[in-house]
Order: sequence, then C-alpha cells, then structure tokens
Amino acid sequence: ITYPQVQRHFTAQSWQTLTQAVERCLRDGTPYICDAEVIRPDGSHRWITVRGEAIRDAEGAILALIGTIQDITERKQMEETLRESEQRFRTLFQQSMDAIAIMDGYPPRYRFVNPAFIELFGYSREELNDLNDGKAWTLVHPDDRPVVQASLKERMEGRATTARYEFRILRKDGEVRWVEASGSVAEVGGKRF
Repeated sequence: ITYPQVQRHFTAQSWQTLTQAVERCLRDGTPYICDAEVIRPDGSHRWITVRGEAIRDAEGAILALIGTIQDITERKQMEETLRESEQRFRTLFQQSMDAIAIMDGYPPRYRFVNPAFIELFGYSREELNDLNDGKAWTLVHPDDRPVVQASLKERMEGRATTARYEFRILRKDGEVRWVEASGSVAEVGGKRF
C-alpha cells in the first residue's frame, strides 16, 4: 500500500486517509475500515471499502497486515442521489410561498415548519415548538377546532390519507385569517407523518 505505483490509483484525499489508517494499524495494531475513491487505468472512478487488521506473532509483535477490498460504487452513487434529492426537497420546502408544516402524532407535534408558515402565523420556530403537546390547536380558531381535530385524527389513524378543507386560524397577534389546508400522511419507520 505504500508503494508509489499504488498511490497513483487513489485520489489524494483517499490515499491520505488510507495511509493514516494503515500506519496506525502497523504502529499499534488498530484494525481499520475506510472508504476510498480509486482511479482505474481508463480514468474512471470507483469507490471501495478497505478493511485491514494486523497479524501478530506469539509475543504480540505485528508481522503483517491482511485485509479485504469491496467495491461500493453503487452504494456511493445511491448516497449521492439521496443527498441531491434531500437538497432539492430542502430548497423547495424553505423557499415555498405556501406555509408548510411537517407534523407527527396526535395531538400533532411540529417537526419542521418553513419560513412561510412562520410568517403566516407570526410565531418564531421556538414559539411553535412550545405549542407542541396538545397546544398546537391554539393556532386553529375555536369554532373550527372540532372539524380540524377530527380530520387530522382520521388521517393519523389511517382512516383517511388526504384532506383538503378551509378553516380559520389565529395568528400570534390575534388576527383571524382563513386558510385552505391540504395534507397527506406518510409512514416512515412505523411512524406516521
């Protein structure tokens, strides 16, 4: 691994990471696992996971290193695709002119709200967090709460998957506004959002 001709098959950052791991293993026997980007003879790049450990003699001295290499290019490509998708979602969520809240549970807990949601209701993110644990209903006009509560409960219990309705909200400053709301339920890891 330390020969110069092997080094040219790794990107600079990957070579540095791998070299440090190997040197540590040679020095004190610490096993290593690290991902590295390699450059193939045709110039294409692949990703590998390198695992290694020390072989010791009867007295505990390190004699050699053994290890494995596994091609993880597809996994890295999927991770990159997921990162790009998350970035697109984050951008749409943050820049949407529609007020968006991601909630879970019943009564609902705010997990994420976008700037338009904050502007619509007039509360800061921290103040909205304080409205969790059953207090989120204070944002809905008292006359409309029963209908909104029943609709949300149906969706969270799986009896309805989408909803679209109009109701009044109460801003922090006391102003009443009509809104049209729609929502859907997603299940992730056994939890409904």
